[in-house]
Amino acid sequence: MEKRIFIYKNDTEMSQIMEKTLRKKLLKSDLSVFDNYDAENTDLIICIGGDGTLLRLVQEFNFPKTPIYWSFR
Repeated sequence: MEKRIFIYKNDTEMSQIMEKTLRKKLLKSDLSVFDNYDAENTDLIICIGGDGTLLRLVQEFNFPKTPIYWSFR
């Protein structure tokens, strides 16, 4: 079964760099990475940023049931 991943990030330069690097690694591992969140078809959300980024994600997607991995600096 193919794993489908959505990466949520903030607008900082560091988060943008981390997202590009992570996306390349995930794609090399044959995982699907999506640009838009789809509650029915996403297996994992990766959140790159601080507390505010995580809070925005939860609010924007109405407390998603999809598991969230949060990576902060």
